[in-house]
Amino acid sequence: MMSPTSPLVNRQLIWHLYSAQAYGIFHGDLDFYFGGWDGRSRMKDIDTKKCPVFMLTGEYDWSNTPAMSQATCDKIKGAKHSAMKGLGHFPATENPKVFVGY
Repeated sequence: MMSPTSPLVNRQLIWHLYSAQAYGIFHGDLDFYFGGWDGRSRMKDIDTKKCPVFMLTGEYDWSNTPAMSQATCDKIKGAKHSAMKGLGHFPATENPKVFVGY
């Protein structure tokens, strides 16, 4: 899920953070991801004039690919999506210098 071009020290930091997380926190994250709130039926009601929607997805994120994000973006009138080249699922930690440009 991380870019192979991100600095090694940053990739190691992410690995450490995920491997060191408390059991309940990581599993709570997964529980919400797979069984949490589902807003698919509400996307058509989002008024992007009142609540702008901007989506960023790393090109190396296989859990939520740029194509998946674009498909969601297409369901929200006025939403915008951009794929972030050279980044993955954890862009701000993977490579802050590249991420800040987005």
